Amino acid sequence: MNNASIFIGRFQPFHNGHLFAVKEIINNNNLITIAIGSSQLSHQNRNPFTFEERMKMIQKTLENEKIPNSKFSIIPLPDSNSHSEWINQLNSLFPDYDVLFSNDPLTIELTKNLGKISKQINLLNRWKYSATEVRDRIYNDQNWKELVPDPVIEIINDIDGINRIKKYFKQSNKSSNVT
Repeated sequence: MNNASIFIGRFQPFHNGHLFAVKEIINNNNLITIAIGSSQLSHQNRNPFTFEERMKMIQKTLENEKIPNSKFSIIPLPDSNSHSEWINQLNSLFPDYDVLFSNDPLTIELTKNLGKISKQINLLNRWKYSATEVRDRIYNDQNWKELVPDPVIEIINDIDGINRIKKYFKQSNKSSNVT
């Protein structure tokens, strides 16, 4: 058995809490597949970054942490119309995993119903390390850089991600204020 695991997240953006989880999973498993959820979505308030940008954030961060490419892979995981379709899609994309890491109770339940092992992720200071918190701090011109690895800061700056987040956050607030 390869002791392969899968870690699912949207990573909008990849932050220090994600990095903590990836390191912990790798330390306890030989291989990790990082499934980037909502991979088809971008340029939205909750999903500002493209799949390619998120993949690059993760790759550059893990490279910076000296984690060998042989220890991880990254796959896109698009959304589906139903959770059960989505979990079946995940299992068809990656059928040979030993354990799935998620904090979504429904994902954990559906995975167990398929005879797979699923576990909750041990999160680092969830109140502080969340992609929502990162995006909110960027929008409000607060210190967000302490929440993400250096390669993520560089990528967000390179793609003008700060202005992108501000643009879509404003659009989202305008549309929610319409009566």
